[in-house]
Amino acid sequence: MIQKRHVVILLLMVHCAYSQRSSNSRLDTLSDKSFDYLHNRFGNSINDPAKSTIYATALLLNAKEEKVNFNHLALAYKACIINADKSVRLFYADSMITNAKKANSNELIGSCYLTKGIIHYRQMEHIKALDNYLIADRYISQMDNPALAHKTKYEIGKIKYYLGFYDEAIALFRECVAFFKEENDRAYLNSMHMLGLSYVRIGKYDLATATNNLAIEEGRLFEETGMEFYFEHSEGINQCFKENYTVAIKKLNAALPEIIQLKDYANEAIAYFYIGKSHWSLKQRDKAVAYFKKVDLIFKREEYILPDLRKGYEYLIDYYKERKNTDLQLYYISQLLKVDKILAQDYKYLLKKLSRNMIRRNLSMPKKILRIRC
Repeated sequence: MIQKRHVVILLLMVHCAYSQRSSNSRLDTLSDKSFDYLHNRFGNSINDPAKSTIYATALLLNAKEEKVNFNHLALAYKACIINADKSVRLFYADSMITNAKKANSNELIGSCYLTKGIIHYRQMEHIKALDNYLIADRYISQMDNPALAHKTKYEIGKIKYYLGFYDEAIALFRECVAFFKEENDRAYLNSMHMLGLSYVRIGKYDLATATNNLAIEEGRLFEETGMEFYFEHSEGINQCFKENYTVAIKKLNAALPEIIQLKDYANEAIAYFYIGKSHWSLKQRDKAVAYFKKVDLIFKREEYILPDLRKGYEYLIDYYKERKNTDLQLYYISQLLKVDKILAQDYKYLLKKLSRNMIRRNLSMPKKILRIRC
């Protein structure tokens, strides 16, 4: 069993590296560099997948040669996650956590559990994501690390948004916006994005527009324009709620190409639904149905669904009922039942887990300024 594990680790190390001869040559030139040097270079090349992958591989090779430096091993596995294939990210995450525990650093352990939770969240595994966020919070709440504390707040805020606790999510995102504005441009823009979406949900449409516009302006000021299409996507949803359906369709269609290119199927499905809903409201039922079917294709492929997206199935059922197409009507009824089953499982567990965490904090945790209110 141990021998098999070493084989898996070796294969994953090879996977982390590029197979091209030039990459191997580059790794050779890095073999005598220190861990700190490699870690700094990895951080500086984070937006360049080719370079950062080479540095991550060099980091892991360097850390494994040290053998007893568990802190370095944990950081190296964490670096490898960034550009790793989806199929091996959780293996790296587990190896990262194992070594963080051996390093006996609460801050590192908390950070690693937070990273694993983010992996699960991006795979739309909300239950596993929350489990890891709450473990991370237990470690991080014992430390004086505001940046890590606010990263955890941001991630738990997204779970609250998913559950429909928009006022609580807004409180967390506002804290994150205030903190990250002076600390981290990308984290600030991410927080602004979620804040704008949350304002839409409580009917503060003008505030949502102001948030989206400010984020675009400041992103350009920071030379961080890579998120502009997400704010267009958010504003498209906002315009749909404001019943400006033609504007909503235009903005969502403008954002879609980059979202599809990123393989962000979650926001792709959301865009399809709100484009479909806009067409439906404009009495363009045939066009609307085409987009609702795209949502269903993503659901079948990825099992991704949100509470508001389920409404598309109701539209489809009504559409085929009017046309007396019993087969398709029954098909979409069956799909709606699957959707409701998934949503019910997620909500029941997440609500229970958040409630338990709130009780645990109130009864046993010391009062801390940076504590997350769940």
